Amino acid sequence: MNIWFANENESNFELPFNFNTQSGSVLRGSDIDSNELPDVFTKVAPGAYPCIIAYAVVFLVAAVGNMIEFLSVWRRLRKRSTAMNRLLLHLCIADIMVVFMVAAVEIFWRISIGWYAGDFMCKLVQYFRAFGLYLSSLMLICLSLDRFYAVCFPLRAVDASRRVKIMLIIAWTAAALCAAPQCIVFRVQSHPDFPAFRQCNSILSGVAAEAINTAISMSFMYFLPILVIIFSYGNIIIRLARESDGALDADNNDRFLRRSGASVMDRAKIKTLKLSFVIVMVFIFCWTPYVVISIW
Repeated sequence: MNIWFANENESNFELPFNFNTQSGSVLRGSDIDSNELPDVFTKVAPGAYPCIIAYAVVFLVAAVGNMIEFLSVWRRLRKRSTAMNRLLLHLCIADIMVVFMVAAVEIFWRISIGWYAGDFMCKLVQYFRAFGLYLSSLMLICLSLDRFYAVCFPLRAVDASRRVKIMLIIAWTAAALCAAPQCIVFRVQSHPDFPAFRQCNSILSGVAAEAINTAISMSFMYFLPILVIIFSYGNIIIRLARESDGALDADNNDRFLRRSGASVMDRAKIKTLKLSFVIVMVFIFCWTPYVVISIW
């Protein structure tokens, strides 16, 4: 099973995104005569509506929530341009992209089971679906590393702006490169028994190809972020534990903070640390079940 949830339907024709042919079609091209296709390709089955409604609810909640968060972060960023706010803004952009390119497209595609937008749009949509997912995961890596540097190397705070710019450039570039293969592996295909029915489908076939695809996708979307998160927050916890016990070496770079009676982090840093930790935990909670099912 790959990240596009390609499953085999009743007509033995693979459709992406966990479609089954009971979804029906409401978007028909001028060259398609619905009378030539079985009802399974042209009518929305009653069983498809609960799933469509569920996706619609998820889309509305996620779209409204992310837009509100985007505007909130944007206002904070205009008042105070911090590394954390810049990273959160880019995370919001990535999540909004996921909402509209994954959830919204999923709704329309479950209603119009066929693909009627042509080969170029097939590749473009698949590219941005993967791009948003990769970018969202990479933004979490940037957040974790930013908190790691802020807590464990506080004297390097003066370099935070430059560091964040570099991380953002790397994240956007890496997401673009990781998503590029979608333009190759996806194309419009016709049903072997019903040529009038077309689908934007992956050309990958076979267990080995799917296993390799799943391994590569999960490595960048889940396992790499998890490893960075464990490293970053593990070191943060160790650092805070040492500070609370007064066990830092006298030669440590931030010794002056303790001499002045201040803690390693002020309240603002503690607040941003908690926020980033919550974001990371939500990522783990939402992604882990899917990863387990995919590997299983």
